[in-house]
Amino acid sequence: MDILGQKNYGLYKEKKLSGARYKSRYTHIRQPILCSKSYNKSKPSILVMSPFGLQTDAILSDLQKKKSQFVYINLDEFVKKGKVSFSTQNNELVFVYGKLTIVVQKLKSIYIDYFDLQEVFYFRRSDFNLKEQLFIRRWLYTLSLIESVFEDSKWYPSKPSNMNFEGQNKIAELVLASRLGLNTPASLFTNHFPEVLAFVQEHKSILKDSGLKAYYGKQSLLKFQSSYISSNIKPQITELSPVELQAHVSKRADVRAYLIGQKIYAIRIEAKSQKTRELEWKGSEKDYVFESFRIPARIEKKLIRLAQKLRYSFCSFDLLVTDDNQIVFLEMNRPGQWYFAQALSGIDLSSKIVKELRL
Repeated sequence: MDILGQKNYGLYKEKKLSGARYKSRYTHIRQPILCSKSYNKSKPSILVMSPFGLQTDAILSDLQKKKSQFVYINLDEFVKKGKVSFSTQNNELVFVYGKLTIVVQKLKSIYIDYFDLQEVFYFRRSDFNLKEQLFIRRWLYTLSLIESVFEDSKWYPSKPSNMNFEGQNKIAELVLASRLGLNTPASLFTNHFPEVLAFVQEHKSILKDSGLKAYYGKQSLLKFQSSYISSNIKPQITELSPVELQAHVSKRADVRAYLIGQKIYAIRIEAKSQKTRELEWKGSEKDYVFESFRIPARIEKKLIRLAQKLRYSFCSFDLLVTDDNQIVFLEMNRPGQWYFAQALSGIDLSSKIVKELRL
C-alpha cells in the first residue's frame, strides 16, 4: 500500500485557482533532494522540507533568485527511498538519496510543511499494520530530532512540536484572542443540550469542527466543513461529546491576513454580487474579488501578539469586516495555504517568506 501517495487537497486547489498555465520556474524541484549550486556545509544554510507543490516551487525560485544557500528535501519522495543520519560525534546531519549526499552542519532557518505525513498518520492510522505505523512514527520522530539539534534556528511556520494536528485548540485560541482585545463572535462549547438550544435560539449558529478536521471514508478523505445549524436540533447532538457553536456575524467582506515574521499582509475578499456576500468564499473564489487591504495598526499588533503567544512565525488569520467597518476575529490557521492568495491578489507572499528565512 502506498501510504504516502495521498494528494494534498490544498495544493490541488491552488493549482485549480491559479487561473493560468503554471510552468515550474525551478524545473528540477521534483528531485527528492537538492541544494544550491554554491552549497558549503560549513556555512549557515536554509533547509526547506516539504512535498512538491506551487508553494514550495515559489519559495525555491525566490531562494535561487537571491542566491541563497539552501537544501531542499522533498518529503513525499525522500521518506520512501532516502537515508538520513545524525552523528553526535561531529554534529552533522546527513541526507542521502542515490549517489547524492548532502551534509548539514549549520542551519540559519527551516521552512517545513509535512501536512501529508501528518494527515495520513492521524486520520488513517487505524488502517495500518505495525510496520506501517512504525514507518510514519519514525519519520515524525526524525523531524523531532532535527528540531532538537537545530533548536536555535528559526522555524517557519513553527517547530514540529508545535504543529501537530492534535495540538491546536481553536476555541482556546479564540479565548486568548478575546483577552488580547480582539473582537470575537459569541461562542459556546458544551455537552449540555439546554445550553445549546438556548444559544441557537438566540443566534444564527455555526457548528465548528471541534478537533475533527477530517476522516477517511472507504474511498477517500472527507473534510469536515463548518455548517449552519437549525434551531430544531435534537438532543443527540450532545449525546457523545461537547460541541462548539459560534454565532454568525453579518459581514461586508472577508479578510485573510498572513503573519510573516513581524509583519501582517492582508487581503480583502469581497463578493462580486449581493447574493453571495454572506456565503463562504472558500471553494467559490471566482465569485469574489481579492485585493490588498490594510488592517488598522492597533489590530495588527494584537494579531502579532496572538501568534507570538502561540509560538508561530508564520500563520494566517480569518477575519470579517462588518457593515459598520468593525474587524471581527474568527480563527487562526497554522500554517494555512497561501499560494492561492498570492495568485489571486498579486501580493508576493513567497518573497516575504524568503526574506524572513534569509535574515
